[in-house]
Amino acid sequence: IYDVALSDEQIAAHAANDFQIEPTDDSVVLWMDYSLASSIEPITDYYDYYGEDYAKSYLYPNGEMSGYAFGYGGDWGDVPNSGDFCVNGLVQPDRTPQPELNEVKYIYQDFWFTANELDLIARNVSVYNEKSFTNLNEYDVYWQALEDGAVYSEGKLAPADIAPRETKTIQVPFQMPEELKASAEYYLTLEVRQKEATWWAPAGHVVSYEQFAIPAEVPPLAVAAPEGTLQVDDSPADVVKFSTEDLSFEISKADGRIYNYTYKGVLLLEEGPLPDFWRARNGNDKNRFGNWKTVSDGIVLDADGLTVEHDAETNLTTITTKLVLPNADNKVVTMVYTVNPDNAAVTVDFTANLTGSVITDMLKVGTKMLAPAGFEQVEWYGGGPGESLFDRSQFAKYGIWNSTATDLYFPYVKAQDTGSLSKVKWLSL
Repeated sequence: IYDVALSDEQIAAHAANDFQIEPTDDSVVLWMDYSLASSIEPITDYYDYYGEDYAKSYLYPNGEMSGYAFGYGGDWGDVPNSGDFCVNGLVQPDRTPQPELNEVKYIYQDFWFTANELDLIARNVSVYNEKSFTNLNEYDVYWQALEDGAVYSEGKLAPADIAPRETKTIQVPFQMPEELKASAEYYLTLEVRQKEATWWAPAGHVVSYEQFAIPAEVPPLAVAAPEGTLQVDDSPADVVKFSTEDLSFEISKADGRIYNYTYKGVLLLEEGPLPDFWRARNGNDKNRFGNWKTVSDGIVLDADGLTVEHDAETNLTTITTKLVLPNADNKVVTMVYTVNPDNAAVTVDFTANLTGSVITDMLKVGTKMLAPAGFEQVEWYGGGPGESLFDRSQFAKYGIWNSTATDLYFPYVKAQDTGSLSKVKWLSL
């Protein structure tokens, strides 16, 4: 880059790599020789995501991105810059779809289904065709009835003649099970699918969908009192030990958390649940939310903060721990564990009153648990099929979904919150 205009002769010489102006000339503002790049020491202490065989990479599926990463404003020391706002769209630079695209697809769909409880009892659903030129009868409409997330009945509707910008009512002939499952939930899902393949989508591709909760009076779940016994050993100086025939775990007398939760000889949790008030910031969070990241650090058990009570009528044991947060003005949170000695289930109740803390703008309230390496398979009943957030979950349908811990991670160009799930009723590893 020069601060003077070059002559035709000088420009021609540059094109032939015969530089008539030397780098030390006063007219040179910037001289950058990329041929010297090989002399730069490579960075080795980083996570080479694109070097992994599970990397999500649409345009570079054969490992071409290994050793590289996508950059954004500021990565070159450029000031001012727009940060990651130049790359926070719906697809990655290599056209890998981002999880947000599921929400946009739902919002942009052209066929809208509506029904209230009385409509569903009568098997009626209203359909609005938002398209300008295409009739609904050019697509196939399928329905599914679900019990606790699993499909128990499904079918295909007769072609529905609903013209563009027209609203009509259709009949969906689903039936409820002869015997309703105790405490079950029932849902109806409707999908509009491509009849034939097009240049942009295969046959069967879902272009619009909706899901409704089906009203049903289900019987309550009968729960018998357990018959087993929870043994409590308070003799160790550092922990209280709890055990049944199949279950064992410890609670630390120092920090009040559970360690080594083991069922039938298999270690399921190394530690936790532990109160947590943090998640990775997303692009819009900026630098807000104070020091909640460190609030869980240094948690200690309050003096006389661990109590054990056994209810003879229910045969359930309740363990209560009061935990002090030194990094949040010594506020106290309470963890209550109710243990069923028969099935090793531990019900967790977590109460946090942080009113008056000097730290404001809380990111989240929850708990974190550490499982041993190898628990890769994830199954859940709730919103799916993948990542969703509280304010990005209209697309998420109730169902039983499967993924892996690896696949639930998405490599946003700027590292941020990823893998979150919403509307979850249960999750298993």
